[in-house]
Amino acid sequence: MTDFTRIPFLLDFYGGLLSERSYSAMDMHFNEDRSLAEIGEQLGISRQAVSDLISRTKDKLESYESALGLAERFLSQRDQLTEIRSQVTGIDLDTLAQEDKETLAKIDDALTRMIGDL
Repeated sequence: MTDFTRIPFLLDFYGGLLSERSYSAMDMHFNEDRSLAEIGEQLGISRQAVSDLISRTKDKLESYESALGLAERFLSQRDQLTEIRSQVTGIDLDTLAQEDKETLAKIDDALTRMIGDL
């Protein structure tokens, strides 16, 4: 993942642990694609201060992920659920009893909801 995909992802998990100022700077830069100068003007700090703030905050987000691993766990669980759903939908329904077909349909629905909720 590049910074412009990874950092917003980490912000979703750990943004609540950041100060309002740090979160705002990261959100403006990575989600709103605003320049350092625009962010500096909004926050009332220099372009260099914004750059430093973003750099420190990126390090902090990476540190949180390294310690807690929530984002990686999320991706792993999503991939596992997707694989399970793929296996379930790949079963030949013609060879199953009606009761088993209904059970598989319920499992497929539950997996679809779980993946959607992630």
